[in-house]
Order: sequence, then C-alpha cells, then structure tokens
Amino acid sequence: MNLINKYKISFIYLAIFLMIGFYTPYWPVWLHKSRNIEPTDIGLILSASNLLKILFNLFFASISNKFGKYKKIIISLAFLTFVSFLIISIFDYSIKNDIIVIIGIIGISLFSPILPISESIAFYSIKGITKSYGILRLWGSISFICSVFLGGMLIDLYGVSIIPKLILLASCFVLLSAILSPSIKKQEQKKSIKEIIRFFSNKNFIYFILSCSLIQASHAFYYSFSVIYWNTIGFNGKEVGVLWAWAVIVEILLFFLISKIKIKKDLMFILFFCSIITALRWFLTANVTNFYILFLIQTLHSISFGLTHYLTMTYIYLNIPSGLQVSAQSIYYSLSMGLLLTVLTLCSGYIYSHLGVSVGFYIMGFVALLATCCIYYFIKINKNKKILGF
Repeated sequence: MNLINKYKISFIYLAIFLMIGFYTPYWPVWLHKSRNIEPTDIGLILSASNLLKILFNLFFASISNKFGKYKKIIISLAFLTFVSFLIISIFDYSIKNDIIVIIGIIGISLFSPILPISESIAFYSIKGITKSYGILRLWGSISFICSVFLGGMLIDLYGVSIIPKLILLASCFVLLSAILSPSIKKQEQKKSIKEIIRFFSNKNFIYFILSCSLIQASHAFYYSFSVIYWNTIGFNGKEVGVLWAWAVIVEILLFFLISKIKIKKDLMFILFFCSIITALRWFLTANVTNFYILFLIQTLHSISFGLTHYLTMTYIYLNIPSGLQVSAQSIYYSLSMGLLLTVLTLCSGYIYSHLGVSVGFYIMGFVALLATCCIYYFIKINKNKKILGF
C-alpha cells in the first residue's frame, strides 16, 4: 500500500507542477501579447490572484482539518479549475478582457489550495515521508521542466494563443491525479483552541515560516516578468525555456540527494545560507544579459527555491501535530505565495514599467537579505536553546 501511495503522490506532484509550469511563466505573456494588457496591469491581476489564493488556501485548509475530506476537496477544486480554463479556451476572443481576467483569477485561485492539501495527503498516507519526500517531489520538478521547455517550443511554433489550451490540458491531469489520489482517514484533532493558537504563535514557528516566506516571495519579479524581459533582449521561446528548465533540473538533483543528508538539527543555519544565496542570485541576475552566464546563475534556483521549500516541509512534519499540518502548510503558502508575493508582484509591475529590470531584481535581493537578518537575529537570541521544537 505504501508503494502504491507513493506512485499516486508522485502523479499528483507531476500534474500540479505541469499546471504551474504552463501557468507561471506563460500566463503573463499571454495577457501581455494576446490580450494587450500592460505590465503594470498584469502586476495588478497577478496580485489579485494572490490575494484570493490566501483566502482560498486558509478556507479550504480549515475545511480539510475540520472534516478530513481531503480527497473530495481536491477533486472538487480540480474540477472547478478545469471548467474555468475550459471557458477561457473555448470562448477566448469572444469574451472581453475583464471577464477573461476574472475567470482566470478564479480558476488559478481554486487551483492554489490543491498543493498544500496534497502535501498533507502525502504526509498522512506514506510512512517515513521525510526520507522519501525528495524523491516524490522531484517528479513535480521534472514535470515543471517539461512543461516550461515544451511551452516555450510550442509558443514559438503556434504563437501565444496556445497558452490557455496548455493550461487546460494541465488542469485535466490535475483532475485525474486528484481522482486517483490516496484515500485517507480524518486526522483526529484533540487540541483546544488555546493549544492551537499556542502552536501557531510560537516564536520558532513565526520566525521560521516568515524567513522561508520572504525567501520564496523574493521570486516575485522573476516569476512575473523574467520571460517578458528575456524576450525583449532577444531570447526566443526555446532559450527562455532552457533557462527555466535548467533551474529546475538542478532542483531535481537536490531533491534526489537531500534524503541522504541529515539536516534536522541545523535547519535554521541552512536556511541562513539559503537566504544569502538567494540574494546573490537576484543581484547577479540584475546585471547579466548573457545567456550562458544566466544559465549558470539559474543553478542557484536549487537553493533559493528547492532547499528552502524542503526545509519548510521538513520543519512542519517534525514540529506540527498531524491534525494541524494542513493549516501550517496553508499559512506558509498563504504568506509566501500569497500575501508577500502579492505585495511584491504588485510592486513588480510598477518597477518593470517605470524603474527598470535591474532595480526590480535588486529589490528582490534586499527582500532575501531581510530574511537573512530575521534568521540571524533568531539564531543569536537562541544560542543556548533548542532551535527546533516547541
């Protein structure tokens, strides 16, 4: 059963990141080139999506924790996501921009809670998840590479009009993976409200999640405008796909090797390292337009995103009671890919249009350094204390 569940979870990650790989880099491109929406407005649209994601993540996390209907919830969300992008793909130019944008925002916001709930399904259905998480999660990274690279090539061949159809195709796989996902029993939650508040107001939890979220949110400018920018300096769809794909290839290598390394006792110190490397990545990206040097810089994605994410999931698995893990993950996703990413994405649209690309990446670098300061302060005040645990 454990082996079967591993295959099912691997397929979930594959499907989810197929969707993310088509949507994240290419949806802004479609809005800009196909619907003639300006970068500043794209920033507003992406920010609105992120705000709605916060609400959806927290709402569906609470529903999942209360009723334990994890599988039914992700099937429902996947179906509604599919319907949203089916409408966009079928009607496309016969619908006005504002309607298209609203449907797109709703569709991707419905998709957002599927990942944190699926992470919890993985934790509940597979024994010894910390040892196998990297291997399971790398299928998502492989899927992301393929979707980004394939998306770039198909856009070169057929134009940006194919982007909604690619997202629709991915949503079909998400729905199928949700239907095939493991069925798990409700995790009993015997904590009082006071105990729950104590867990999530603990300084260790706050500092760790805030630091991880700052690092992840610093990717906002990269996610929103790197493809548009690299196109403007002469990179074709294939070259952009290679840059994104290579970033995830090294992430795959990290997930493959990480299970062999014991890092449980040094999470905060490793996170400190991640924050510095992330800042370095954005400072370098701000000053480089050469394809081959950018290719090398993209290697740092394995640390800025991959290692940071692994540390977060490991922390939650080791320190949060099973009945509260969906909430903990949703808080993380809502803060990192929701609130903070929303603010920075909103700023990114203005920065790209009025201040330039270099300024945008520099600001992201300083956001990562803000995480460095938080981690340093936390380590300093806990010199003689156990950093993990409550």
